[in-house]
Amino acid sequence: GFFLERLFKAKWWDYSDSILNIQGRICILYSLLWGMCGIIIVKVIQPLGHELVTLIPKDLAVIIAHLLVVYFVVDLTVTLVKLSELKSLLLQLDDVYCEVKSKFENVKISAREKVTLVGNKSKEKFAEAESFYRDIWSKREVIDSIPKELKERYENIIDKIATKHSRIFIAFPQFNSEKFKKAFNDVRNKIKLKVR
Repeated sequence: GFFLERLFKAKWWDYSDSILNIQGRICILYSLLWGMCGIIIVKVIQPLGHELVTLIPKDLAVIIAHLLVVYFVVDLTVTLVKLSELKSLLLQLDDVYCEVKSKFENVKISAREKVTLVGNKSKEKFAEAESFYRDIWSKREVIDSIPKELKERYENIIDKIATKHSRIFIAFPQFNSEKFKKAFNDVRNKIKLKVR
């Protein structure tokens, strides 16, 4: 959990509401439940499995063991590639957020500079004010275009995440990030629509 949080800057599960938890990563209740499951597996399921495995001819057992190892290696590799792709998409989302913030900051700074300029020149106040409003009006087109272009990019990234990484969001329903909370909720909503 710690390494996943550091790598993705997101929480994959959260036991913060459970008593005796350690930073929401583990808690006493689920630790005891996993411990009991481990005891049941070792004391009950493993002996039954051992009896069944001894019935398999040795040559066939070796082949099955090799196939299982290959399966697990392929599954691990695919999972790591998918997680890497997800991280890349989250970085693209971060770029969209930063671009929106930057564009609006530039418009805000430009407007502030014009207001200061108009305020400092009292002789040509009317002409400057007219110029200021004309300039702001021309920037309005830029402001109006920002949401459309960036919303399309945002939706495209959300669609990619929902399509290619739904398995992760289904397997880890509490997977969340303060930075991408809205985006993660949008992904979950898209996945729910596809499942229905």
